[in-house]
Amino acid sequence: MLDRSFLVEAGAGSGKTAVMAGRVAMLLAAGVAARSIAAVTFTELPLANCCCGCGFVEALVDGRVPPAMAVALSHGLSAQHKAHLTVAAATIDQLTCSTIHGFCQRLIMPHPVEANIDPGASIMDRDHAQQVIDELGDAWLWSELDGAGDSLLTHLVTANPTDSIALVRGTLGQMRNQRALSMAVAQPVEPLVASFVQCGAALEEFVATCAVREEETALRAGCFVQMAQQVTRIAGLANPARLAQLQALRAHPDLCSKTGFSAFNVKGKWKDAAKLAGLRAVDGEALFDTAGQHVLACQAVWTRLTQEVAATVLAQLVTTVRPLALLFSQYKRSAALLDFHDLLHAARDLLRDHDDVRAALGQRYRHVLVGEFQDTDPPQSDIFWRLCGDAGAGVTAAD
Repeated sequence: MLDRSFLVEAGAGSGKTAVMAGRVAMLLAAGVAARSIAAVTFTELPLANCCCGCGFVEALVDGRVPPAMAVALSHGLSAQHKAHLTVAAATIDQLTCSTIHGFCQRLIMPHPVEANIDPGASIMDRDHAQQVIDELGDAWLWSELDGAGDSLLTHLVTANPTDSIALVRGTLGQMRNQRALSMAVAQPVEPLVASFVQCGAALEEFVATCAVREEETALRAGCFVQMAQQVTRIAGLANPARLAQLQALRAHPDLCSKTGFSAFNVKGKWKDAAKLAGLRAVDGEALFDTAGQHVLACQAVWTRLTQEVAATVLAQLVTTVRPLALLFSQYKRSAALLDFHDLLHAARDLLRDHDDVRAALGQRYRHVLVGEFQDTDPPQSDIFWRLCGDAGAGVTAAD
């Protein structure tokens, strides 16, 4: 089984990292060179546990079988296994046991020209990178707000400073992580505004003309009418003020639960109201169904409207914030610095764009073990598939 790629999937605390460490030890016992093995994790704690493979080797060389390997070595080690492990113990420091960012650094540093990095570049930790981003971002933001009085950014910050600044920083974070980030074209909001106003009016008319009055439905209709009035007022503004105020608009609090619109569970109340009006309970159920259709229509159009507004705002923010992302890149380039995102993208691009380097690295790392594989994002996954894509290379993933 040591020559096959496979995935280990099990619950937390079930011993997946111990399986990785044991597999490292068994690869070494089979005669695989330590320098051709890479064990990669995404956080420091699993890394420390995975490096127990080195401890496993030491125990096996001393004739002790670690408990985690007892099932695999129920009959002990063969003489050949012991010989291989004795050799491996002397070269164990050649084993690559690293976080994903450290592994990417190992991949790119010997190939600075191909990776398009400064050969003497230093690595920024997360705190340093965030400090620089915050300082550049604050200066950029004040400059933007000072020089563009009618920009979308100005209106967003005026309407809701805290959330808007958080949105700008979140957008920048996504752009750092996904450098080719682009937004799908959002649908026009004008038809959705008109549709929501119509849905609110239809619910209001149903309540006003219905032979039965159910108070909770009437209150809900009133809330939707208030929302429609707000939307109508905002729709009369010119962009970008209109877009910013639509972005800040929220559903009426009396309509909402913690997770969204509250459920429309008033069938019993409609039946009771129907009886008071001299109608049958079944008539109340029918009226409830009609009211529910109106309510669901209002909720559905509102949800679509807020989604399209958010998509439009985000698409414009990506364009607005792109110069800030460029400023951060220029700062790093001038200071010969790389952040963790640079390591990932440089490694991915190196393997993607340079077949000779990819082939050489694939020959070097013949066995790659990845812990917490479910946490990989597209660039990280791309690194492993490209590195291990040649025939004969193997990847073991655990999640």
